[in-house]
Amino acid sequence: MKNIVIDIGASSYRIIVCEMIENDFKLKEYSRYQTISFMNDNFLRWDIYDIVNKIKKDIKKILQTNNDITSIGVDSFGVDYVYLNDNNELIDLPISYRDNSNDLYANKVLNILNYEEIYKITGIQYLNFNTLFQLYRDKCINRSGSKFLMIADYINYILCGNLSNELTNLSTGSLIDKDNLYISEKLINKLELNKTIFQKIVKPGEVIGYLKKEYFSKNKERNIPVIAVNSHDTASAISALNLDISNSAYLSCGSWALLGVKNKEFFINNDILNGNFTNELMDDGVCFLKNINGMFLINQIFSHLNKIDKDYYIPRSVSNFKEEDETDILIDVNSKDFQNPDDILTKFYNYLIKTNQVVDFKLNKSKVLSILYKSLCLRIRVEFDKLQNILNKKISNLYLVGGASDIPIFNKYLASCLNIKIVSGLKEATTIGNSLIQFSTTQNKNINELRMFLEKLDLFKIYLPDEKEVDKFNNSLKKFKTIMEE
Repeated sequence: MKNIVIDIGASSYRIIVCEMIENDFKLKEYSRYQTISFMNDNFLRWDIYDIVNKIKKDIKKILQTNNDITSIGVDSFGVDYVYLNDNNELIDLPISYRDNSNDLYANKVLNILNYEEIYKITGIQYLNFNTLFQLYRDKCINRSGSKFLMIADYINYILCGNLSNELTNLSTGSLIDKDNLYISEKLINKLELNKTIFQKIVKPGEVIGYLKKEYFSKNKERNIPVIAVNSHDTASAISALNLDISNSAYLSCGSWALLGVKNKEFFINNDILNGNFTNELMDDGVCFLKNINGMFLINQIFSHLNKIDKDYYIPRSVSNFKEEDETDILIDVNSKDFQNPDDILTKFYNYLIKTNQVVDFKLNKSKVLSILYKSLCLRIRVEFDKLQNILNKKISNLYLVGGASDIPIFNKYLASCLNIKIVSGLKEATTIGNSLIQFSTTQNKNINELRMFLEKLDLFKIYLPDEKEVDKFNNSLKKFKTIMEE
């Protein structure tokens, strides 16, 4: 059994062929590309044409050499979208959630709607780039279309020709009424947005359509279903895990670090609103989580350092830091200073000055990376403590999935910073979760059976706290909280 996963992240997108056999689950990465964004018409936009062209070309090549593909599924980063005209043609390039204009339009919405009202309807945390705010921006700048598709929805349309809006991706942008799982008419009406642009809502596991004939060689057409998965990549990543909801949390750490637990239903009260946690739908429950700026910031800083000095290059396989790399410099990775990647090095150094920290403009590469990893762990610790307080229980296990699970030193830091056991693995958790939904649909198998199958394959590694490091992180936490307040 094989299927194709298209996984579109904010840093890179990839096409992977997944195979499930009797005692193994295999991933073969067919291609990986940088997700390109650039300024166009005064906004930071995604190059959706580049994404579409590469996906179409690669799908055709995969089908030429694989006669046993049973389905295809698409997931992507959340909140961003495209408009189509009456002829189903793309109107313009999608605007990136990292655009600098977000605060302006989010604040305009909050002058009309109290965020507590939005939260009680949708269960979604405040992020200034939520889809609801972006749609209001479009109204203000006279940007519109006759049809609205999230990024994954648009790729599904390119593949099969059918228009739909997948539920989990809609939910992450503050559009879905949690009580009926439809677009919130109350929010749309209050902001005087066009409700006719939304398409039929599909749920994970539904067949959207079948791959167009253009993807097959002549006379080799097959009925390959395009299946709705948890099309927001976070939900797909969590879908791969067989979580014990009584004492386990997860951290899906790639471009974003998403910390949370899995619930059977929405979890809403004032403590959650104040803590800025969010509820996001997935195939068989609700992810209750917090968004933290993750590896995107780290990758951006080192990408810019590499342009200046090639000696700054750090292999991802780094396993430890030396004593001379220790420093008490810390940054809040969630600071608004780092929301937009433009001129990130200047922002990094200006942040150190602003927070009254000693600035060594000759910081070596290991020190910079150590600062970033430790700072990320401390921000996760702050939110982890909030999570336990909201749930009123002790969490004993944290499942770490995504790209960061492949970085040993980060795993070690995280175990000591949180002082709990880290169960780390599934670097490509998003891909695996996407694939499992497809297999569940095509093979008519319960998703939990497939998760248990994965768990038996010994794909995880255990990291335990180190007492000395625990003490260091506890001491650093006090300074970190002061920096957050500043």
